Amino acid sequence: MKALINNPCRRKHGFSLIELLTAIAVIAILTTIVIGGLSHLRVSSNKTEGVATMRNISMALQLYTQEHNTMPGPTWTLQNAIYNQSVSLVNYLAPYLGEPKEPTLEIVKSYVPSPFLNYIEQDGKENTIIYDANNSRVVTGASGRLQSIWAHIGDVQEQPADEPVMGPFNIYALQGELTPNEFWIVRTSFSERGHPEAKDIYGGDRVTLYLDGHVEVTE
Repeated sequence: MKALINNPCRRKHGFSLIELLTAIAVIAILTTIVIGGLSHLRVSSNKTEGVATMRNISMALQLYTQEHNTMPGPTWTLQNAIYNQSVSLVNYLAPYLGEPKEPTLEIVKSYVPSPFLNYIEQDGKENTIIYDANNSRVVTGASGRLQSIWAHIGDVQEQPADEPVMGPFNIYALQGELTPNEFWIVRTSFSERGHPEAKDIYGGDRVTLYLDGHVEVTE
């Protein structure tokens, strides 16, 4: 009986402190690798969705321009996704994005990259500015003064009463004055009034639409 009790083959061993710490360290390393991989996949997916949505906006802009022979506008520099009576691109482009023509207080979801939707809905639709429209003074309007491609609200408000009213610039004439593949027209906004978390959603990059219609993910 004594021999059986002292038999080392039947003795139970517990983990030593070193073995336990080693196991914890290995688990922590593996967890970091997995989380990092998932985060990369999430950002990559968000960029893909953002580019697809921006291409829809590009198509809507082309359809609007073909029908009206001019860029949509006047508009604000910062663009939101609430479809109402405010003057922003979404109100001009909604019919070309498959949305109703009449303004509502709803978010035009086809205008919003899907990663933003949760943030916008959590904000209670109070803070939905998610795009910047290029406000560079690059062309000469009917009044002979510089204006932006969109004929922004500020340009229109500053229009002298005795001069012809500036309208949104004709994209076909604009092609001859700017380099299409270098001049951006709409991009994801990182402004405090918009969605600064876009930096996290897109890994610090922007989704940018250029004048010639191509879309890039840029820094």
